Formats: sequence, C-alpha cells, structure tokens
Amino acid sequence: MHHEDHPLTRLATADPDLAAEVEAILDTAATPVHEKDLVLLVNDALWALSQEIAFGRAVGLGYARLMTVQNRGIKTFQRIVRKDGRNGPTIGKLMATHLVPVLMSGDEDLLHDFMTASRVMRRKGAYTLKGPLEGLSRLLKTGDVAGGRVYLELLCHAYDRELSYQQSLQMTYTLPKAVEDMPPLKRVWQMSALSRLVQIDISAAECFITGLKKGLYLLHEKALERFISMALERYDRSRERGCRFLSLESQVSLETCRAMQVAIPLSQIQPKLSRYVRTRTGQPVAIRDNGAFCTSGKPGEAGAVRVFSDEQGIYLPQEIDVFSVRKHNQNLYKSLAKLESAQIEFGTYDFDAEKALEGAGVLLETGDETEHKRAMLYTMTGRSELERFLSLFDCRQLAADLFLIYEHGRIRWRLMQQYPGIVRQALPVMQQEMLRICQAMQERHLLSFLYAGIALG
Repeated sequence: MHHEDHPLTRLATADPDLAAEVEAILDTAATPVHEKDLVLLVNDALWALSQEIAFGRAVGLGYARLMTVQNRGIKTFQRIVRKDGRNGPTIGKLMATHLVPVLMSGDEDLLHDFMTASRVMRRKGAYTLKGPLEGLSRLLKTGDVAGGRVYLELLCHAYDRELSYQQSLQMTYTLPKAVEDMPPLKRVWQMSALSRLVQIDISAAECFITGLKKGLYLLHEKALERFISMALERYDRSRERGCRFLSLESQVSLETCRAMQVAIPLSQIQPKLSRYVRTRTGQPVAIRDNGAFCTSGKPGEAGAVRVFSDEQGIYLPQEIDVFSVRKHNQNLYKSLAKLESAQIEFGTYDFDAEKALEGAGVLLETGDETEHKRAMLYTMTGRSELERFLSLFDCRQLAADLFLIYEHGRIRWRLMQQYPGIVRQALPVMQQEMLRICQAMQERHLLSFLYAGIALG
C-alpha cells in the first residue's frame, strides 16, 4: 500500500489493475526508480487513459519496462508517443507498444530504421502497422537485432511503392508470417532475398514465399542468390515463367533446387534411421524432430546441432547443413543416431539409484548419512532413477555434467569393443568439433577438457 502522495497512488485511483502491473514490472528493476520518472510515467499514462484505456495501458507498461533497464530511451519514448498520440489513440498505442523492444535493444540504427519504416507504412494507412510491427516485436524478443534491421528494410521496400489497398492489406499478413516461418539462422539472408524480389514485383515476392515453404528454405545463402537470379532471368522474358520457377511449380525449378541443396531435412532420412536404431537396440525407439533447429546463444551466428535422447526416442534437428557437401550432412545424421542409440543399447537408462548410492557409500562420512540419502530417494516420485540420484548432490549441475562425461566415456569404450567401425566413422567428426570449441574458448573450462579427453578420447 502506497501513501497518498506516492505517484502510483494517482494511477491506482484511475486504473488499479494497470497500477498493479506497473508496480510488478518496476519491482524487477536492478536499481530503484527515481520519483521524477514515476511522476512522468503516471502523468503520461493518465493522459493516454483519458483518450483510450488500451492506449493508457500501453504507455504505462511501456515506461515501466524501459525503467527496468536503467531508463533506457525514456526521453525518446516520451517524445515519440506524445507526438503520435496526438494523431489518435490507435497509432499512439501501436507506437507505445512496439517502440519499447526497439529502445530496449539500445541500437541507434534499429531505432532509425523503425522510424523510417513506420513513416513509409503510415503513408499507405495506419492499417498497415499492426501486423508488421507485431512481427518485429516477436523478432526482437528472441534477441535478433540484426534480423530486426533487415526486416525493417524489407518493410520499407515493400510499402514504398505503388500498391492497391488489397495488396497493402495482404502484405500486413503475409510478410510477418513468412519471416516468422524462416529458420532463425537463415532468416537474415532469406529476408534479404525477399526484399530483393519485393522491389521488383509483389507477385514475385509472394511466389518466393510459396517456394520457401516447398523447399527453397533448405538452400544456403549463395545458392539462394543464384536461384533467384535464374528466376529473374526467366521473369524478364515471361512473368508467368518467372513466378512458376520461384514458387517451385515447374519441373526444372524443382530439379534446380534439389541440385543446389546441401541441407538434409530429417523427414528425408527419418525412415532409414528408424530401421537402423530398431535393428541395433531391438526396441521400437522413435526418431523425432527436436524442434530446435541449430540454435545458438545469439541468433544469426553459427549454432550447435542439438541432439538428445530418452528411453522412448532420439531427438534430432529438423535439418542439418553443417557441411557444404550434402553427403557429409547425411553422414552426420547417421553418426548422431548411432551414438545416441548406444545409450539405449548399453543401458544408460537402466541406471539404479540405490545401487549407485551403495557404491558411493565409501565417499559419505557416516552410515547415517547413507541412510538419510536413501530415505530422500524414496520421497522423490515422478522422476527417473538418474534424476533422483543427481538430486542428492549439493551441486546438482556439476554432478550431472560429470555423470555425462564419464557415461559418454564408458559408451565410447563399449563401442570400441563391439562396433569399431562406428567409432572410426563417427568419432573424428565429434573430435574435430570439440577441438574447434576448445580453441574458440576465451577462458579455459576444465569440464570441456575433461569431456574432450574422457568422452571423445
């Protein structure tokens, strides 16, 4: 409860729910918020609420979010929202909402591009803003600032031309959806390709979006540029032929795309991998898409191929395009499936927590401590044996990392005994990648070197 002269008391009188949400956001701020900034927030939120509730909420929440990151861009937010708010609450709300992630990025170029794209789109009508700006906010939420700049450039090129109302309206749906569907690590160059086409003809851009869904998304940057150049040569001679080529509706375009493709989609190799794993393990282990295509800490950077497994399935990336040769990417899928299936075949998931605890008894100080740990095991329900065992450690993450290192070392040893061919084929790829990771480290990390030595030999 605030005292009567606290700035948020005035906001709570006008809109208690908004005041509560604002306070919850401000509680997450790293440093206390100055009272003069709170007064600014409340005054502008009340002004916006007097025009429309949704506008007032966008202003109040926008200020609050900016204040959690050391008041980044507050003056800019105030200037733009007040100016646009005078043109009506609809535009004011849109700007107050989608300006926030732009300012929170701290990127001056992104802000400049945002303002430019907004001006271009508003010349066509306020109806063009909602969908595209929501698309930008989703993009920035993932931390992809570079992608955000390319996306805004695409919007400028798309709307800075003669368009019918129907074309403008259609693009407010198709462009954000097309960008959202692009694989994160390919998004920047796929947006650049779309931008190149949208400057030539909206129809060509729409055909390209269709082609992406059908298989063009698998092409690498240079291959995609080459494909589009081939399409535009046809387009110069015949608009219909060019569009059919871009949308992969002709036999020649399908064959050209396949010839240029080095990425292997999981769907293409899934049946073969499933048969192999079933033969190896004697169990109906499913091969599934892990839903996390080549992710990394920063969007746009070359990421790691993520693979994991449990007793029921092996989870692999939607596609693999690590190598510039198609056959090598196919072999990587096979190697990953072989290594993961070894965990099922050699009993990783048959872990017995009680036996492990008995084996570790010599490390515990007293018999009472062993009994206490055993009692704790029985209280843990709904978890695997391994999860229950690792939960007994004070530093669970370290225990999990060490278990993984030594378990992968055990599996490597078993593979060397029973399947030396798999080791010769699969291990060099893993060793090369581990070497690259270790060399790229700014600080030496003991666990990485332990994994390199014990798990990968």
